[in-house]
Amino acid sequence: MSVVEQTTSAILFFNEPVQTDIFHELEKKHKMFNFRFPKQGKTPQQQEDLFLDFITKNFYPTTEHKLEALYLGYSGFIPLPDGLTKKIIEDHEQLQYLKVITFCSRGISHVPVDYLNEKYGCIVKNYDDSELYVANDVADCGMFHVLESFRKFSYQQSKLREVLDSIATRGYLRGDDENELSFCFGHELKIVNKDGATEPIAEDEEKEKDNKETDLEKEGDNKETGLEKEEKPKTEVLEYMYTNSPMHKKALILGFGKIGQTLAKKLKYGLSMNVSYSTRSGKNTTDKDVSEFEYYPWGQWNEELAQFDCIILCLPLSPQTKHIIDEQFLLNCSRFEKGNLNHLCLVNLGRGLLIDWSGIPKNFIKSRIRHVGLDVFYAEPKLTRECDDLTLANSSVTPHIGSSTFEVYNRSSEFCLDLIKKTLD
Repeated sequence: MSVVEQTTSAILFFNEPVQTDIFHELEKKHKMFNFRFPKQGKTPQQQEDLFLDFITKNFYPTTEHKLEALYLGYSGFIPLPDGLTKKIIEDHEQLQYLKVITFCSRGISHVPVDYLNEKYGCIVKNYDDSELYVANDVADCGMFHVLESFRKFSYQQSKLREVLDSIATRGYLRGDDENELSFCFGHELKIVNKDGATEPIAEDEEKEKDNKETDLEKEGDNKETGLEKEEKPKTEVLEYMYTNSPMHKKALILGFGKIGQTLAKKLKYGLSMNVSYSTRSGKNTTDKDVSEFEYYPWGQWNEELAQFDCIILCLPLSPQTKHIIDEQFLLNCSRFEKGNLNHLCLVNLGRGLLIDWSGIPKNFIKSRIRHVGLDVFYAEPKLTRECDDLTLANSSVTPHIGSSTFEVYNRSSEFCLDLIKKTLD
């Protein structure tokens, strides 16, 4: 293979940047390339093969285009088996001329940062949210999940859209028989029937269908025998889940960076909650904004946890934080009896692996815990084990969109484009 003598600078975009003035300035000076990992139908190894084939064919020394900058969105090199490894870089000369790799996200993963910097002088940098848009918007997402846990707005909305009658909807949610719907205040949500079996509040459509078919069959049999249709026994509701006010309820935020601190203020001043925090580094005594919140000792995962109505995870993933929420942690959150979590809301805004879903008893999630709110998942982007027992009644889920706003998208793109411009110029 002959080596091209004269080269031109090239930028490879993995995601669409905002077409700003900076972008157009870069476009005049550098050759622009775009690459997309297929969203479906490819294994991680096949994704890696596609990427390596692309750079081999398009960049120096195969062509005159010398790859000097990578622009990456949130996903970065996650589709590859082990990310952009040291071995991949060493085996492919095309990647050895990089001067800058920039991420639109707040984190950096699957890239050997120190190796690239020390060996090739390459800058690897993520979006620096100096104006705290990310923290604010992720905190808003946390507010949604916390509010849902107490008020259950989304579940009640889903039933109202089905019934199309606000008074009747309250009756259905309380567990009234269809022919005996009466006015109710709207704070009672049926959770236990007369047999003591826990029911998901959201009705199972297949079950309803089977019941209707069975009723029709019985009706036909009764007509043939001359017997009148037997009336169904009334459902006796023995236990309710109540919609509660978050006012004066106690929240514990694990992880108190910018997101945790912003969420704490929103919970305190927006929902009138009592907020505590816990960090691996200990109590913060220097930041005045933090002093208004009570510190809960890190690692004190004992019966004292039962005081909290809501626990929110704003932690990064590390060996110390992986599976921090396990069976024993939740048992320590219990009130009155072990495993009684019907007061507790658990929200995860950090990383999916913070919760040990495989080690938590199924009945904790299905029938004992008040609410689970998730914006991150164990096998991101797939929803797997954590969602087996989540229903509209006991959970709220959002597709990792805490910071997915127009403002953050534009600002992160502009930041990354500006970094590329400053580095290459």
